[in-house]
Amino acid sequence: KKRSKGAVMDKLIIKPSKYTSPTSVVSIRIPKDLLTQLDSISSSAKISRNELILTMLEYSIEHIEIAD
Repeated sequence: KKRSKGAVMDKLIIKPSKYTSPTSVVSIRIPKDLLTQLDSISSSAKISRNELILTMLEYSIEHIEIAD
């Protein structure tokens, strides 16, 4: 397990997409270096950037803890 800002984090495991329901289009602005990293990871995992971002968001939502 990896520590991030004082928390113990489980590894994020890339699996085939499980989303089959309707989707919505969302636009975000991200730094170019972060986009490069996302593209590199999605290429290595042989999944789309969109699928990678969905996986990362789902993982984050399941593991979020909001500090007071």
